[in-house]
Amino acid sequence: SQSRAMAKSLGMDAVSANAVHDLGGFDAIVNTAPSPLVLSYDGIKNDCVLLELASPPYGFDAALAREKGLDYVLASGLPGKYAPYSAAYIICECVKNIIKERENDKA
Repeated sequence: SQSRAMAKSLGMDAVSANAVHDLGGFDAIVNTAPSPLVLSYDGIKNDCVLLELASPPYGFDAALAREKGLDYVLASGLPGKYAPYSAAYIICECVKNIIKERENDKA
């Protein structure tokens, strides 16, 4: 996807939820999907930070992550709290693109 390509261009790794299997090499894992992810948390480095940006029901299992000794940070709504105008602009552009893509699909 375009978002994954952008992440890679910024030196990050991006994987889809169904491709999450080996997360042992990451210093931080950021979730943006408001849907539970099936993770065992085994093999994730002890100093890895799990950053939850999604809305409820969230993606990470906070209790299991903490049980495994991982640093779990709940930061849902972060873009809107710290950069509301930029976040609103990006969401607006995204919605317009989705509408345009759907119109093109109908044509």
